Amino acid sequence: MKKALLFIPLRLFFLALFFWNVTAVQLHSEESDGVRWFRPVEEGLGRLSFDVEHDRRGLIYVANENGVFEYDGSLLQQVPLPEGTLVTTMMNAEDGYLYLGGEGVIGHLAPDAKGRIDFIRLWQSQADEEQGFLPVLKIFSLDSGKIGFLFEHRLMILEKGEFRILTSNGFLYDAVFNGQDVYLLDSDSGLMKLSGDVFEAIPGGNFFRAHAMIPLPENKLLLLTRDKGALVYDASKALKPGQNPDGAGAFQPLRLEGAEVLRNRIVSTYLSFDQQRHLVALVGAGLFEINLRSMSMIPLNPRFGIQDEEIYRISMDQRGGVWLATSNGVSSVFPFHEIASPAEKEKKESPAFASLIRGMQTIAEDLDLFEGTFFEKPGGVPSLLEYPSTFLILPYEQNALRFLYEANDMHHPEKLKFQTYLEGLEEGWSKWSERRFREYTNLSWRDYRFHVRAQRADGTTSEASTYSFRILPPWYETWWFYASQVGFLLFLLVLAGVVRGYGWGENLSDYIIAVVVLVMFVYLDTQTEVYIEGFAEDVLYIKVLLMVGMGLMIEPLQHLTKRGFARIHIGGDPLLRRYQDELTELGDRIYFVKNMEKAIAKARKKPRPISLILFDFDHFKKINDDYGLECGDAMLVQLANIMRRNARDGDILARYMGEKFIIGLFDLTSEITLHVCERLRHDIENHEFTHDEHKIHLTASFGGARYPDVCAEELSLEALLDEVDEALTEAKERGRNQSVVAPVIKEAA
Repeated sequence: MKKALLFIPLRLFFLALFFWNVTAVQLHSEESDGVRWFRPVEEGLGRLSFDVEHDRRGLIYVANENGVFEYDGSLLQQVPLPEGTLVTTMMNAEDGYLYLGGEGVIGHLAPDAKGRIDFIRLWQSQADEEQGFLPVLKIFSLDSGKIGFLFEHRLMILEKGEFRILTSNGFLYDAVFNGQDVYLLDSDSGLMKLSGDVFEAIPGGNFFRAHAMIPLPENKLLLLTRDKGALVYDASKALKPGQNPDGAGAFQPLRLEGAEVLRNRIVSTYLSFDQQRHLVALVGAGLFEINLRSMSMIPLNPRFGIQDEEIYRISMDQRGGVWLATSNGVSSVFPFHEIASPAEKEKKESPAFASLIRGMQTIAEDLDLFEGTFFEKPGGVPSLLEYPSTFLILPYEQNALRFLYEANDMHHPEKLKFQTYLEGLEEGWSKWSERRFREYTNLSWRDYRFHVRAQRADGTTSEASTYSFRILPPWYETWWFYASQVGFLLFLLVLAGVVRGYGWGENLSDYIIAVVVLVMFVYLDTQTEVYIEGFAEDVLYIKVLLMVGMGLMIEPLQHLTKRGFARIHIGGDPLLRRYQDELTELGDRIYFVKNMEKAIAKARKKPRPISLILFDFDHFKKINDDYGLECGDAMLVQLANIMRRNARDGDILARYMGEKFIIGLFDLTSEITLHVCERLRHDIENHEFTHDEHKIHLTASFGGARYPDVCAEELSLEALLDEVDEALTEAKERGRNQSVVAPVIKEAA
C-alpha cells in the first residue's frame, strides 16, 4: 500500500498537466539578463507546455496544451495533428526524426511533398485497452537504433518499424538506458533491469522512494529519492542470485551539499549537461544543478532569474542554450553555456549554424509552393540541404516569387543579418540586411537557384541554403508553338505550289512565297540578334555580316516576290513584344537600352539631338506601406497612361526599374526638354490617382539630359544615363516635385 501511495503525487502531477484550464494564447517574448520568456499573450500557444525539443535542423518544437508548435526564431507555426491528439513528450532521435508521444498515440514528424511538417502516426491504442489512453511519460533511445516509450504500466520498444510491448503491474516512474542496460523504477519492485522481455528486480533496490535516475559512467546510476537523498547504484557490485539480498555495497549514499531539497519532492525532469553535471527540475522548487565535482546541488532559479518553479521538461540546443517547458509558457536560458566545462565549450555546434529557407510563395496569390523543409523523399527525414526531390517546375504565370528565410540561431535571432543571391538573374550577393524575405517579379523562363546565408552579430557567417527551381516559357515561346508556325509556313509553301499550277494562280503563288520568305527572315533576324548580343553586344560588324548574308540569301528569291513583296507589311514592334513590362505594358529596361543604343549608333554617324528624361514618384514606398502593393501597382499603371498621352511618335517609353520610368526623345532643344519634364510633372501633380475607394494625390521628381549639351566629346548611353541620374538626384535634393536638366548646377546651401 505504501508503494502505491508513492505514485499518487506523480500521477496527480501529470493529470494536472492535462486538465489545466487556461485561455489559449500567442507566443510573446521577454528577455532579462540572458533569460528569454516566451509568454502567452493573445491567441495560439497555451500557457501549459509539456515539452520543448529541437530537431536535426536546429528548429525548436513545443508540445503545448493547444498542440505542437514549430519555432524558427521569428515565426511560430502550429503542426497539424489529428483531432483530439494531445502530445506530452518528444525526442530528437539518432535516425533524424522527432518522435512524439501523447495520450494513446505515438508518431513522428516528417515533411510532405510541399515541405510542410506533418504528424505521421506509428501507433494508436484501441478503445478497449484499459491503459491505452494514459499518456506517454518519456521517450528515450536504446541500443541499435531502438526507441523506448514509457507509459504508467508498460514499456513499448520500437525496433525496425515494429513495436514490442512489455507490461508491469506496478507504476513505472522512469526508464533509462545507460549504454549497456535498460533500468526502470517501479512502484512495487523498486529498481528493475530489463532482461530480454522480462523486468528483473534488482536485489535491495526497493528500500528507497525514487522516481528519477540519471545514467553515470562505468555502468552506474544516480538515484534521486524522496526519503534517502541522492544514491549511486553501481551495477558492478550488484548481488548475484543466492547472495545476501539486502543489496549492501551496490547502493551508496551521495553526500551532496543542498540535497535536502529532494526530501518529499518530485523530480519532474532532468538533463545531463556533461558526465559530472546534471540539470534537475523539482516540482515547486525550480531548476537545480547537480555538480558531482563540487558535490553540491545548486539552485539555478535565482542565478539566472528563472521565474517558473513548475518545469516539466529541459532541453538543450546546439549552442548550449537551455530551454524549459513550464506551466507558464517556455523559457530559454541562453547564458547557460557560460558555465559549461572547457570540453563542452569546444564542442562543434550540431547542427551547424545555417540559414533556412522557410518558404517560397507566389506574390500575386500568396500561394505556398514550398513550406520550409527539405527532404530526400516525402515522409523522409527533415534536412538542411536541398535534394532533387524538392526541385519545382513552375508555369510562366507564377514568375513573381517571394522567398522567406531564417537561421537556426535562437539566441539572438533579432540580431541576425542575411544576404541573398538569385543565380540565373543576379551576379552576386546582396548587401547584408535584417529583412527575412526577398521578392522577385517578372522572372524570365530558365533555371534558377536561390541562395541565402546569415551572419551573427560577431561576424560568424552561416552555411548557405539553396533552393532550385525552373520557370517554364509562356505558350508563345514553347517549342510546340514554334513548331506550329513552321508547320503553317510549310502549308503555305505547299499551297503556293498547288495554285501555281493554274494560270490565274501564278501571282497569288508569288505573293504567298514572298510572305513565307519574309516571315522566316524576320524570325531569323530576331533570334540571331538576341544570341549575338549575348556575347558580342558591342561588335557591330557581326550584325553587318548577318544582314549582308541575309541579303544574299533573299536576292535569289526576288523574282518570286515582285509587286506582292512590296505590298507586304509586318506591323508592330518586335522588340516591344519581346521586352515588355507586364504590369504597365511599356517597354522594359532591356527594350529601352536596345533602342537607345541603336539611336546613339546612328547619332555618332549623323549627329542629332538626343534627350533622356528619368523620373519616379516621390515617397512611393509610403503608398505601398499604407495601401498595399496592389495599390502601388495601380499607381504605376496610371502613370504609364499619362506618359502615353504625352508621347510623340518615335519617343521611347520604358519602365526602367521599380517605380522609375524613362523616356528617350529626339530633335528637342534644351528648353523643350525642360518643358516636357514640367508638363509631365504638372500632369502627375494634378492627376487624381484612384484605387478601390482610395483617391491619392502624388508628385514626381524629374531629371533630364540632352546631347550635345552633355556628352559632347564622347556620346554613349552610359554617360547620358549618368547625367540624367545626377539630374534626378539633384531634383530630389532640392525638395522633390521639381525638374532639373543637366548639366547640373548645384544650388548654394
